[in-house]
Amino acid sequence: DLRAALADALRYTATATDNCGATVTYSIAPGSVFPKGTTSVTATATDAAGLTATCTFTVTVNDTQAPVGTCVPTTNPSGNNVPNAGNNPKSGQNPDGFYQLLGTDNCDAPGALALYVKDSASNYVAGPFKSGDKVKITQAPGVTPNTKSMAGVIVAHIQLKGDALLVVTDASGNTSVAASCLVPPAPK
Repeated sequence: DLRAALADALRYTATATDNCGATVTYSIAPGSVFPKGTTSVTATATDAAGLTATCTFTVTVNDTQAPVGTCVPTTNPSGNNVPNAGNNPKSGQNPDGFYQLLGTDNCDAPGALALYVKDSASNYVAGPFKSGDKVKITQAPGVTPNTKSMAGVIVAHIQLKGDALLVVTDASGNTSVAASCLVPPAPK
């Protein structure tokens, strides 16, 4: 767990010496979980007479873990169902091609993520989309890949030459492994 690893790594100790002894307190306790970015911590030493001395240092947390993207089959707005994939492997996992695009990350909220749908057979990239957006994906090998905005719960219709691959980028620039959003190719 990232938080546990950070807490273990941040068990800092400040020392102070005084002829009458001193105690040290911190503005943020050792072992605390720090947010992404740079945080200042102040250590204050206090002797028996109440005299104090302070020092400040910074703790920097970098997000280096990639987000995760998933394509979840969603209902066809006209039929309100998700059809089952057929016995033919070419029917895809979601024959109607309606998907909800989801992204999760260890540091960033879903609203801070950018989701993109890439075409496996060209350099075309659609997006950015928000986590939770619903799209229709059509595989049409003979078309020029394109994206058309739609009204209602489906925000876009994406036509691709190859398979759809969902990638997610977080606010730190980390990119997910591509997740497949498989649909059947258009009939010939």
